[in-house]
Amino acid sequence: MNPVAYSLTGTGIGRPVLMDWNENPFMVAGVVVVTGSIVDAKVQYTFDDILNPAVTPTWLNHPAFTAATAVTTPFSFGQAGVANPAVGPVRAIRLNMVDGTGGGTAAITIMQATSAP
Repeated sequence: MNPVAYSLTGTGIGRPVLMDWNENPFMVAGVVVVTGSIVDAKVQYTFDDILNPAVTPTWLNHPAFTAATAVTTPFSFGQAGVANPAVGPVRAIRLNMVDGTGGGTAAITIMQATSAP
């Protein structure tokens, strides 16, 4: 998967980034970079099929990513036994900008490893 990057200013929810949840081992790394002040951003994931219009996805906050208030905050997803896994395979990841009232911006970059030759 090519790296995916986008940013949010103010409050709002970013577009979901689809993961290849069948990839074995499942390994995703990313970073949120905050500029400005008063930014509270959360990395969220879902196990639900976001491409199915009959499904309302349940979005969960990344357990090790409480809030992006620092300048740079890394995160990862992986399988048990793989370096610092937070959660097993997930279907999609997104950025939720809860508070950006100080004119702050949060930029997310997501990369998934692949075993393709």
